[in-house]
Order: sequence, then structure tokens, then C-alpha cells
Amino acid sequence: VLASLNERNYIAQKMHDSLGHRITGSIMQLEVTREVMDTNMDLSKQCLNNAIDNLKEGMDEIRGFLKNIKPKSKDISIESIRELLQKFQFETSILTNLNIQGSLENVKPIHMEVITENIKEAMTNICKYSSASRMSVSFFVYGKVLRVEIKDNGVGCKKVVKNLGLIGMEERMQKINGKIDFSSDNGFLI
Repeated sequence: VLASLNERNYIAQKMHDSLGHRITGSIMQLEVTREVMDTNMDLSKQCLNNAIDNLKEGMDEIRGFLKNIKPKSKDISIESIRELLQKFQFETSILTNLNIQGSLENVKPIHMEVITENIKEAMTNICKYSSASRMSVSFFVYGKVLRVEIKDNGVGCKKVVKNLGLIGMEERMQKINGKIDFSSDNGFLI
């Protein structure tokens, strides 16, 4: 909460400093334009052009500022996965762990979306079938290859039967040219 308040204060101050200054200057230029429009066309044109230029520069500043403070998609995805795991742990008392080895910088948002959907499906299956007390999600980045493992310490199964959930996971992975494997040895591993 404190971090969120500090960030809001920072944004408010930045907007006030940049946007407030630009708007105030432009209003002054437009007021001069209105006052001299009938008597001094050259000055009114100059003031009008100054106001337009000032507002354009202000928009560029705001765009640059917002671009710099907006989290990148991968950051949002990793944070959303972290939050998803924490919520799952809170709701089920199944301990969760997130491991990341390597840089996720080049992972595309669509890939993170598929991974997140597959984690959600895995969580559903863990609750339904596994009797697990722990689950982990691990990201391993090897150059241009990303390997994601979702593992639990539950009862596993003798034979993996693919019903709608596992088939859906496979189909999502195929859409992004990925590959998925399931195994059950000492729990369940995706």
C-alpha cells in the first residue's frame, strides 16, 4: 500500500510539474490571442502557434513519461503468475514456489499468456486429483528456448489420461509452436 501511494504521489507530482506548466502556458498564450485577435493578427497567430507547439510538446512529454512507467508485458505476466500462485496457496494451503533461471526479457506476451492459462489448468487438476501439499512453477531460459515446468508432490497416476484440461493445454501450446509433455513420477510434472 505504501509503495502504491508513493508511486501515485510521484505520478501526480510529475503530471503537475509537466502538464500543469504546459497547460498554464498555453492558456496564457490563448488568452493573449483572444485579446489581440482583432487588432494584431501577427501577434495572435504567433501566440496561437506557440500554444499549439507547447501543447504538442506536452503531449510528447506525457507519452514519454507514461511509456517509461508502464510495466512491460513480461513483468506484468511474471507478477500475475506470482500473484496467481500466492492466491492459490492462500485458498488451498498447498505451498507454492516460483523459480526463474535466466532472463525472461525476450519471452513474448502471447507465450506468457499461454503459460499462465496452463498454470491455471494445472492448479485445477492439482486440487481435484493430486492430494499434493506443494507445487512449483519453474522457468528455465536456454538461449532462445524457454522450458517451463509445473510440478506437484501429489499421488500422481499410473497412466496419464488426457481429458479436456490436458488436451486444452496441448492445443494452446500448439498454437504458439510449443511442445508439452506430461509425466507422473513422484507427483505430476508438466
